[in-house]
Amino acid sequence: MKFRKMSEHQTETKLRLLFFATEDWYFAMHFLHFAVAAQDRGWEVVLICNTGQKGEAALKQIIAAGIKTFPVKLARTSITPIGDLKAFLKICSFIRKWQPQLIHAIALKPIIFSSVYSVLAKIPVINMMTGLGFVFTSASLKARLLQPLLSRLLRLIFANRTSRLIVLNKEDAMWAEKTFKLISGQLEILPGVGIDTNRFSPGASEKKVFTIAYVGRMLKDKGLFELIESSVLLKQKGLEFKLRLAGAPDPSNPESISEKIIEDWQNQGLCDYLGHITDIPGFLREADIMVLPSYREGMPTCILEAAAVGIPCIATDVPGCREAVMDGITGLLVPARNPGALADAINKLALDRGYRLGLGNNARNMILDKYSQQLVLAKMLRIYEDSQKVAKIHQNTAH
Repeated sequence: MKFRKMSEHQTETKLRLLFFATEDWYFAMHFLHFAVAAQDRGWEVVLICNTGQKGEAALKQIIAAGIKTFPVKLARTSITPIGDLKAFLKICSFIRKWQPQLIHAIALKPIIFSSVYSVLAKIPVINMMTGLGFVFTSASLKARLLQPLLSRLLRLIFANRTSRLIVLNKEDAMWAEKTFKLISGQLEILPGVGIDTNRFSPGASEKKVFTIAYVGRMLKDKGLFELIESSVLLKQKGLEFKLRLAGAPDPSNPESISEKIIEDWQNQGLCDYLGHITDIPGFLREADIMVLPSYREGMPTCILEAAAVGIPCIATDVPGCREAVMDGITGLLVPARNPGALADAINKLALDRGYRLGLGNNARNMILDKYSQQLVLAKMLRIYEDSQKVAKIHQNTAH
């Protein structure tokens, strides 16, 4: 890919913002509107990421939005020393040529790579942890071995006071502040990634059977095994319902559930599996409730999208979920890893239409008040603009 050489006038007036994410599909789904808003505000924007893992649609969407992309092959969840070193050197070469004044790094490996280069080149970095991820949430031996090493590394990264951290809920903020020894001004809480309340809006849909929706990746730590167990319990109670699962396995994630297991669930009549879908608003409008029995979240976008459509969510009483769901007001909270409690909560909403409609109405109002795309983008742009002072200092010293 070719980048035009900036004129002297552009160099003086236009700051350059580099987004660094793991996958094009993940960026397009959750962060593309950040890049477009920054570009509209006057930044020149480029994205570094893997491309093509889930086809060409995401990259086409990013390019259509006017965002230039620099593809790089980077293992998202595994440590591959030779591959990671090659990717790091390639990324460093690009950054040195393009000379951004600010980097927005999303997820753990981009944070580490960007922060190493930041120390070398004195470029400020905005680091975004959308959740704590496999290393900090899993009880596996691999995760337990990596946790102390990564904690020490991240403490070193945030010893660079030009590095800022964004998290998506208060509990992650308290954990990060203590773990990474952050100082005032280094930490920001963003209320999710922002929901397009025009696209995700209530709509009439005829439902002959009570319908439960799940939308997200097919991962064990999303509580899908507990959800299927609750489906078994509800069938034993005689409840007539449909459980619809939308999303795909994530083979690069250690918690991914195989297609074979999901097909077995469907063959047993425990769920309808739709796989990857593009019309998420339409899928949610066809449901009566959304369910997310996750073990931990950052700020679950699927809950907020369901709320925007006007349907309540049953979620687990864990970080992230309990900030997105107001128990008894916009939805219900149940203990994690408890299929019985989950089944009871589903049954309660199935049998009381008036109650669940009231919860759904409250949920929609909550999104409009706190989580809309307009509100989140306004805060994100303020964070970029707060960093402009540092960026301009870097720009002046670099030329």
